[in-house]
Amino acid sequence: MDNFMDKLAQKWNAAEMIKANSAAEAMELKRLRDQLAEYESILQEMRKLNLKNSELTDSSKQLIEKGINELTVLLEQQKQLPDQDLKQLIDQLQSTIQEYIHTENVKVYRNVQAVVVDGLKDQNESYTKQLDLLKDQATELKQKNDALLKKIKGIKPLLIIVMIAILANLGMTVAWILGIL
Repeated sequence: MDNFMDKLAQKWNAAEMIKANSAAEAMELKRLRDQLAEYESILQEMRKLNLKNSELTDSSKQLIEKGINELTVLLEQQKQLPDQDLKQLIDQLQSTIQEYIHTENVKVYRNVQAVVVDGLKDQNESYTKQLDLLKDQATELKQKNDALLKKIKGIKPLLIIVMIAILANLGMTVAWILGIL
């Protein structure tokens, strides 16, 4: 009986192993199919980009050829121009360049002017704040000075009385030393 059970257990384990292997192979096959589909979409995108790249290359080749042809025509026209026309062309180019330089100089001047004006405004505001602080300090000092003057007004008569008493005492001391008293 044990042999029968052992054989049954071995078959059962083998069947389970086969099922597990089949499931693993199915999952691996699904993963590979998904990866293949992803690679196909990437390949399609690369083909599209390659087509677009070749179109852009063709169009840029045409533009370069067109530019070369136009330059060739301009060079031939320049060779055919008499010296007078060439000088006029050079003068026109110089005046155009000078106008452009003047325009750029004006822009730079206006930008510098704006920066200076803004800087002056900021500096003016700073000075105004400092002036307000100084005014506040001056007001405080004036109030303290007024308070001291009021105190001194009360002390002034007392000081005069003390001075008179000191002078009287001095006079009496001199009179006593001289023997008058």
